[in-house]
Parts: sequence; C-alpha cells; structure tokens
Amino acid sequence: MKFSIIVLLIEIICLLFTNVSFAQENVKLLGYDLGCEAAKPPSDGGCGIKEFLGFVRYIIGFLLKLAFPLATIFIVYGAFVIITAAGSPDKLKQGKGIIYAAVIGITIALGSWLIVTTVFKVLTGLK
Repeated sequence: MKFSIIVLLIEIICLLFTNVSFAQENVKLLGYDLGCEAAKPPSDGGCGIKEFLGFVRYIIGFLLKLAFPLATIFIVYGAFVIITAAGSPDKLKQGKGIIYAAVIGITIALGSWLIVTTVFKVLTGLK
C-alpha cells in the first residue's frame, strides 16, 4: 500500500511539471530539451541514441533528487519506530526493516545513476 501511494505521488508530480510541446522545433520532455528536432530522422540531426541517453540521464538525476529526501524520511520514521518500540521485538524488527529498506533503496538509486552515467559517457564520449 505504501509503495502504491509513493508511486502515485511521483506520477502526480511528473504530470504536474511536464512541459511537452509539439509546436516547438526542439523536442522537450519533462522540461528537458532533448536538443533535436522532432520532424527530422536521427541521420539528419533528429533524435538519436545520444539524445535518448541524455534524457534517461536527466530522469535518473531527477529521481535521485527525490530519492535522498524520501530515504531520509524513511530512516527517520524507522528510527522513530525503534525509539517507540518500548521493548517490543516486533516493533524493533519493523523499525530495522524500514531503515534497511531505505538504505537498500538509496543504494539502488545510486547504482542506477552510476550505470546510466557510465553508459552515457562510453557511448557518447561526453562528460
């Protein structure tokens, strides 16, 4: 249930801040200028793998900016559960599980950023 709520909130945020405009020459997705013209094929200067990887890199960066505050909130919540456990082993285990899940989540987020950035640099030669 919590995961569904988080996904729904992220989708609402993404929908509220989208800037998709088909009337412009350059393609923009989620406010990111892909740097290519929508009407041209990739061989004529349109969107290609380089622009796609740049967009994926932008999305990962955006999600990473959301991941750190969310992880911090869950770590604080897990610590709160542990503090208020009052000796209950179930509550202690639940609090540790929440903190563990937050740390694993931030590790996955950083790993995805590292993979996308490395692939982007290898395929495009850009920084």
